[in-house]
Amino acid sequence: MKIKHFLLALSIVSAFSCVSSKKFNKLQFERDQLKYNYDQLLQVNAENKQLLIKIDSLEHLVDKLNTEIKHSKESAASAQLAFDDVTKRYNKLVEQNKSITNASSQERNKFITELNEKDQLLTQRERQLDSLSAVLNSKQKALDLATINLQEREQKLKDLQQILDEKDQNLAGLQNKLKAALSGFSANDLTIVQKDGKLYATLSQDLLFASGSKQIDLKGVDALKKFGNVLKNYPDVEITVEGHTDTDGSEDLNWNLSADRAIAVTKVLITEGVDAKRIIPSGRAFYLPVAPNETKEGKSKNRRTEIILSPKLTALYNLINQ
Repeated sequence: MKIKHFLLALSIVSAFSCVSSKKFNKLQFERDQLKYNYDQLLQVNAENKQLLIKIDSLEHLVDKLNTEIKHSKESAASAQLAFDDVTKRYNKLVEQNKSITNASSQERNKFITELNEKDQLLTQRERQLDSLSAVLNSKQKALDLATINLQEREQKLKDLQQILDEKDQNLAGLQNKLKAALSGFSANDLTIVQKDGKLYATLSQDLLFASGSKQIDLKGVDALKKFGNVLKNYPDVEITVEGHTDTDGSEDLNWNLSADRAIAVTKVLITEGVDAKRIIPSGRAFYLPVAPNETKEGKSKNRRTEIILSPKLTALYNLINQ
């Protein structure tokens, strides 16, 4: 009896166990099926998102294409208008050509004659233009040459002016030194002026000589020594010593007296160290008066010795002769 009950109990347990296993397997199958469906949904959702992105891109592309199509239509319309205008012009030209073609031979010949005349006139004008161009080129060359010559002359003038300015400066410096060296003598006895690019030192007869004498007084020798001490330091200055007289006495007497006095002054300058090659003594007698000889005062002014100082202009002459 106990064994039957045990077997019955075992059968009941086995039956329950069998039912639970089937249900479990079914649930597991449903779970797997749901998981599969879920995974499929996830994949579909991802693909849907990609499709949405592609759709958005395609919409932008469609908008761009629509804009381009619009512009293309506008361009096509403009091109059509231009084509229509060209067609009208072409048709007009065709009509004109037909008119010319249909014109009488006399009109055509007249047109050809006028065309030939214009062609000949054009050829003549071209020749004239060539001739004028040649003349213009020749004048341009002459102008260029003249410009170069003008520039060279302007440069030469500048160089000449520089030489002259330096000469004037040297003369001014020499004049100042002579005046300083001879400051102890009165203006009645000795004057130094610049004129015509030279210095003129005028020494009165009262300073140098007794009346009618060619012997220099001590006061005059002192003045000439001071003069020579300055001049020996200016080797580029040429010296002319001129003796002058009034009209008293004969012509021969005045010639000789003026020359002797110039020589006497020259010797004193040479004694003081002035190069003899630089000095030219000359007698001028009464032929270059500075005042009328009809008065005593005028004759006194005319009885004089002039020392003329001239800068050497070798550089100036060389520049001029280039």
